[in-house]
Amino acid sequence: MSEYKAIKGFKVETVSTDPAASLIATGTWASGGTANTARWDVAGAGTTQNAALAFGGGTPGDTGATESYNGSNWTSVTSMNTARRLHGGSGSQTAALAAAGYNGTNVANVELYNGSTWTEVNDVNSARRYPVLAVQGTNSANLLIGGRDPGGTSVAYTESWNGTSWTEVNDLNTARFGVAGFGTQTAALAASGDNNSTAVESWNGTSWTEVTEINSVRYSAGNAGSQTAALMFGGDTPAPIKTGETEYWNGSSWTELNDMSTGRSTVASAGTATDALAGLGNSSGAVSAVTEVWTTAPALTFQKINLGQVFYNSTSNAFKVTKDNSGVPLGTWSSGATIPGAGAYDWGSSGTQSAFLAIGGYASPGQQNVLYLYNGTAWSTPGVVLNTARYGNRGVGTQTDALQVGGYNTPGSAYTGATELYNGSSWTELNDLNTARGYGTFFGTTSAAIYATGSTPSTTTAAESWNGSSWTATTSTNIARNAAGGVGTTSTAGLVFGGNTNIANTESWNGSAWTELNDLNTGRRLAGSGSQTLALGYAGYIQPSSSSANTEYWDGSTWTEVADLGTARYGITSTPSGTTFAAIAAGGENPPAGYTLAEEWNAPAPFATNNTLTVS
Repeated sequence: MSEYKAIKGFKVETVSTDPAASLIATGTWASGGTANTARWDVAGAGTTQNAALAFGGGTPGDTGATESYNGSNWTSVTSMNTARRLHGGSGSQTAALAAAGYNGTNVANVELYNGSTWTEVNDVNSARRYPVLAVQGTNSANLLIGGRDPGGTSVAYTESWNGTSWTEVNDLNTARFGVAGFGTQTAALAASGDNNSTAVESWNGTSWTEVTEINSVRYSAGNAGSQTAALMFGGDTPAPIKTGETEYWNGSSWTELNDMSTGRSTVASAGTATDALAGLGNSSGAVSAVTEVWTTAPALTFQKINLGQVFYNSTSNAFKVTKDNSGVPLGTWSSGATIPGAGAYDWGSSGTQSAFLAIGGYASPGQQNVLYLYNGTAWSTPGVVLNTARYGNRGVGTQTDALQVGGYNTPGSAYTGATELYNGSSWTELNDLNTARGYGTFFGTTSAAIYATGSTPSTTTAAESWNGSSWTATTSTNIARNAAGGVGTTSTAGLVFGGNTNIANTESWNGSAWTELNDLNTGRRLAGSGSQTLALGYAGYIQPSSSSANTEYWDGSTWTEVADLGTARYGITSTPSGTTFAAIAAGGENPPAGYTLAEEWNAPAPFATNNTLTVS
């Protein structure tokens, strides 16, 4: 008779080094060519590590020196017209952009490089030092982000460059200097910065939204890559110590990788997340001419071992297993800070887990009109209330650019179509919904959104689109419902699921039509976070009288039950702009009381690792 291991088993392979669990984990830093002029506070440009440019900086005196890198050697080329340091740099080796900076005073000067000479063009609107350009932007389309004003104060300014002039657009949510900037003019990422910041914000061409934070506090780090595949390396830490730490962003979370051999800040950066360069910079308080290049194993030589594969490492004398330590299914809920004031439910909300806004809501014996802000650690109440008090309202946007729509107004005993915009300091009334209602689903941005379903007081299938100033009726949903979950980052890609009377149905919106998809496992009224393809549905009310702690994960095609909330409840306020990796469930009701508790959902980064097997 055959043994089981002969049928199903396999031999444990002996290796001298651990196989890479993922391609990005094969990345390593190696020495490159030494620059001709050592300097710090330098800027860089280049689409690959073999075609880079370094310009400006301090020697420590200010310089406009420019050097070109071919993959092995640096060559001096034409200097900038205005010597400076602490400036923004981006573009390619033959089409670069240098903006703002410092040379004893903050400068607004901007120059373009064409491969042979620098030419002065229109200045930025706000002179500053320590700004950053989107590293994959071009010299004709880019963003200048953050910085420090002439008085030394951190700023949140964002300016957009169209090749001719600069236009001020929506600010960062958190003012800071020395951020790392990734991506392009319309799809950017701003990470870390001064004030011991780990904050990361994503730009969609219109506004900034906070996303998952970096692991290690730092500023003036190197930057390479896009909004969905970025590499951040080096930087200044609060100590202050120059670090060589390297982190990778996969579009939803950060993973620590191999460090640079020399800890440095304010380097010249170039390349992508898999092909990057870190040149020159500030190393332990001294100017540097060192270059390091980052590469991953070529695809043909990379061998990923299977998740769950057991192997024996003869060097470390240990058995190991490749483990998927990642993803939404492994997420958990934990207690957050208690909300001040009375327990409440059915609030409107905007923002993310670490920059959250909740407004309105019901607290027995009647509606409340309190604005609550959450920074990831504590709640505050700035005292700025809606013009139309209500509950059952819904919101999109960020903590400082929030749109609240609809709801039920107790004094008037009626549903309202009131639409109000918050700018970080006050609420402004805008055009009402065409159909007054509450408890609908709302997704998109403050300038382009969809509000669908709800109570008028009867449940409805009505949907309306928002263009930043007015509402227009659009295609109705297939099923009438209220108190459903609704998520979506744009007005053309949304998801609506669940609802009253234990509805489990899921519908997807593509900008013109609704399509029915797979149902929730447990039909109910509930809250949601995420996007059309990656969503969470959690908490809720199951008729006739049951509160739910269930959490379900949507992977784009099916719902899977994952870890429950600590406390079953319904009518919670959630993070509509949150992600499946970081969300919040605040307040809520489980009769006879409302809750002041908040719970935070966190899921580990989607990344595989090799773990040593131990016996305990």
